[in-house]
Amino acid sequence: MAFTRLLALACATGLAPLRSQPAGPDTNTHVPLASTSSVLALSESDARLGLPVSLKGVVMIDASTVGGKTSLYISDNGVCIYLNAEPSTCGDLRRGEMITVKGKSVAGLFNPYIWCEEVTRMGFTEVPEPVSAGLDELAFGRMVNQWIRIKGIIRRVEPMPEGPESWRFEMVSGGGRLTGMMRKPAAEPPPVDAEVEVSAICSGRFDRSRQWLGAHLIVPGDVPVRIVKPPPAEPPLRPMDRLMAFRLDDSNAHRVRVRGVVTHCAPGSGFWMQDGDRGLQVITETAIRLVPGEAVEALGFAAHGKYAPVLEDVVVSRLEHLPPVAPRELRNAMDALQHDDKLVRLEGAVINLKPTLEGVWITLEDGSNQFDLQLDRLAGINPHSVWPIGSRLRATGICVVTDIAPATVIDTFTPGSFAAPGGKRRGGRDLDFGPQQPWSFKLLARSPADLVIINSPPWWTSSRIAWLLGILSLALLLWSATVILLARRRLRQSATARLQAEAEFAAIWRERNRIAREIHDTLAQSLGATSLHLELVKDHLPPDSEGARNLAEASRLTRDSLAETRNTIWKMRSQALETGDLASALRDVISRLTALKGVKGELEVSGAPYRLPPLMENNLLRIGQEAVTNAVKHSRARNVAVILSFEPGTLELKVSDDGRGFDPRTADDGARSFGLVGIQERAREIHADVTVNSSPDGGTMVTVVLQRSHIPSGQKSD
Repeated sequence: MAFTRLLALACATGLAPLRSQPAGPDTNTHVPLASTSSVLALSESDARLGLPVSLKGVVMIDASTVGGKTSLYISDNGVCIYLNAEPSTCGDLRRGEMITVKGKSVAGLFNPYIWCEEVTRMGFTEVPEPVSAGLDELAFGRMVNQWIRIKGIIRRVEPMPEGPESWRFEMVSGGGRLTGMMRKPAAEPPPVDAEVEVSAICSGRFDRSRQWLGAHLIVPGDVPVRIVKPPPAEPPLRPMDRLMAFRLDDSNAHRVRVRGVVTHCAPGSGFWMQDGDRGLQVITETAIRLVPGEAVEALGFAAHGKYAPVLEDVVVSRLEHLPPVAPRELRNAMDALQHDDKLVRLEGAVINLKPTLEGVWITLEDGSNQFDLQLDRLAGINPHSVWPIGSRLRATGICVVTDIAPATVIDTFTPGSFAAPGGKRRGGRDLDFGPQQPWSFKLLARSPADLVIINSPPWWTSSRIAWLLGILSLALLLWSATVILLARRRLRQSATARLQAEAEFAAIWRERNRIAREIHDTLAQSLGATSLHLELVKDHLPPDSEGARNLAEASRLTRDSLAETRNTIWKMRSQALETGDLASALRDVISRLTALKGVKGELEVSGAPYRLPPLMENNLLRIGQEAVTNAVKHSRARNVAVILSFEPGTLELKVSDDGRGFDPRTADDGARSFGLVGIQERAREIHADVTVNSSPDGGTMVTVVLQRSHIPSGQKSD
């Protein structure tokens, strides 16, 4: 029978694998355990030894056979224990039989029990009286397998789905909920809401770690449930805000009737209803489908919810259909905390979406406050397209408090706080058990129609900004790469042009040097020889003769031509730069140009000298040479000073004299023959800045400044 199978499964509080335990090598030498108390006192390791057991007891419940094994309970001096055996050993034992049991100890899955090997029947006797117990004694497993009596109020009685011969029930005792089963009695089962006294075997539920989970009552079929107090003839009709209010009687433990209008229905778990300005959650496992606007009467038991009372084990009666309840309009999200279980409406911006198998969770933000919105029915809807992140919604739903503030610790004695006898506080501090304050909530939306978009999200969403930043970063990277490539290409072109220019410059100088050598070896040598012969001829003529005078003039012209030829050769060659640096070349120029004219020339070098490209050094040398030449030949200067400054960012050449000077503003073409045009042209060729400062009788200063940034890359050498 179904009841027999369920009874055996529920009785298996101490059940291990249903087989006899092998005895250790010395089990036969042990004195048999002679009482149920001595077996229950065994440790798990000792019980696994299969110690011999021999005791006498009375059967507490009819034997039942499941899976090829028989199980039952026996009592010895008021202490019960579980037995397991082969069906042939004790399969037909009945409640009240006195028997002698021989067997072995078994560790069980929660507590020790007996594997029965031999049974001797001794007739029927009186069954011991049950032990009175309360919920606190059943909470921790100490009363497991014991024959107990407990009082409570029946919450539910219904036939077992496995067969009509057994019933299952639930009852509340001491504020806790107990489950149990009974063989279907001859009379009607105890009515719901009746206060009863139940005599039963306390079985239990436990996990694989031998941890106690809770008690389960097994009522024998021939033991009636005693009705201590029948259910109220007419359960009281109470408003929703007085379900768990203070009362001197025990009516809060019994069923009450509540009327209201349905605001939301979640089939399979319950519904919400509202009565005026108060909401209530109704919890029922019965499949009932209600629609908002239906007026109903709920008959059930008040219980403690997360924050507000709820109604459990409900029977619903439809009254009439009324217009749906209008939601309470809220201006601030935190105002919802004062409207638990009521239909409310508020606004918020979507900041997160979490689709689930059942529906979707939407996180909304109202100012600095955030709350969740739960929508269960979401078939065929993509929430990200319907309610995009950043949009502002007007949401309608049931407000459900999800968290409440903990008890407040106070330092002074106030009404409602604990105080020891005599008015002294316990431990120096008391807990304030006043009204609880809700901290957070969620909205239960009834359908997608409860979520209305009032503002679409701005175009500049975080994802679009991220994409735009990515595109801009990529564009900047491509632009930077392009600039770098173009710069490298330009540098390569500049390097090639520089190399070509240097090669051309070197070729020009080689050609000029060759021409200079040719002039030196031919024209200069011829002029020198001619001048020498003229001097020899002059010595053979009378000094005052016309021929001597003509010969002297020819000799002078020859010497002047030789000097000009040598000067031309010197200008065409760059021997000084070929054998030294710019400073040494300028020193040679100053020495050669000033020595013949009796002019004092000085060169001052400041900073750490560095080399320049040959073209730049040659132009700077020629500028200095031209400036010194002008000072010596045309300005009648007595002193010429040349300053060459090597600075970190610039190179400066300054040539000054104390000659007669001139006015640059009124200078004509004749004055410009001093070489200013050549100086300016050479400065432009190397991208240098040149200034000429002069005044009549105030001397002249020529300044050339070359920026190091204008020196081609790779040509700067410190």
